[in-house]
Amino acid sequence: MGTWLGTHHAMSERFLADALAAVGIARDRLVLSLANNHVLDQGIAGFEETLAALNRLGIRTVGTVGGGPVQRHAAGSLTIGFAAFTLWRNTGAAPFEERISMQTAEWPRDAMSGVDLTCAVPHWDWEFRHFPRKATRALARLLADKGTGLIVGHHAHVVQPIERIGDSVTAYGLGDFLGTALARLPWPARIGSIFV
Repeated sequence: MGTWLGTHHAMSERFLADALAAVGIARDRLVLSLANNHVLDQGIAGFEETLAALNRLGIRTVGTVGGGPVQRHAAGSLTIGFAAFTLWRNTGAAPFEERISMQTAEWPRDAMSGVDLTCAVPHWDWEFRHFPRKATRALARLLADKGTGLIVGHHAHVVQPIERIGDSVTAYGLGDFLGTALARLPWPARIGSIFV
């Protein structure tokens, strides 16, 4: 999982395993969204290597086309349906859309059957903006209207507001906790949040 420059960055298999162990996060309780604009930065081989590494680590993933629009995972006695998608991509449409979900709210109603909670995990909005755009807020309302109970967004790299929309809770952006660029960012941009 190296970069084009040949260096390993924050998400090498060893780094991820060590980081999770250091903060006490059990891998079998983790669900990781792969729906983001960087997932094919190392090409198809890098994507497949990432999937294999996460599988070896026992980390469940969401946001791939192969998993379907809503992917079910058990959390204790609950079944959570994760609908992870991205609005951004850094590569051509064909290889990306064959692998990564870009479906925003077009999943069929029956995709949510048997789910206790639907959680959308959108990779949306502009980077380094502390407040969501009007289009992002409109998409959050659409997701809430479709019965999504929890919306947890990312991509902005900064903390954005949390808003209640009907029975749904939307965290527009959780900021950054882990990354290689944190040392170069000024204080307010380095903040990450944990949503519990």
